[in-house]
Amino acid sequence: MNLLITGGNGYIGSRLALRAQQERWKLTLLDSAFDHPCEQMTSALRLVGMSAADSLCERIFTDSKYDVVVHLACNLLPEQSDISTRAAKG
Repeated sequence: MNLLITGGNGYIGSRLALRAQQERWKLTLLDSAFDHPCEQMTSALRLVGMSAADSLCERIFTDSKYDVVVHLACNLLPEQSDISTRAAKG
């Protein structure tokens, strides 16, 4: 299986990636912050340092075919989220 995880360096994304590695899945992790990658990650996966909102993100889907995409990317602060900003404005 070929798996893409957005937010792959976050807590949930990295735990899912570790499990997928145990299952021998081919992994691509997309995250805007790879300054502290999980130590248990092997070099057998592809790390892409960019935001899911980046316009170049579409190339990831043209470069590879994925069986599963798990979207876990989010901003760390609620004020940075479009949804919370819209809700706050009423």
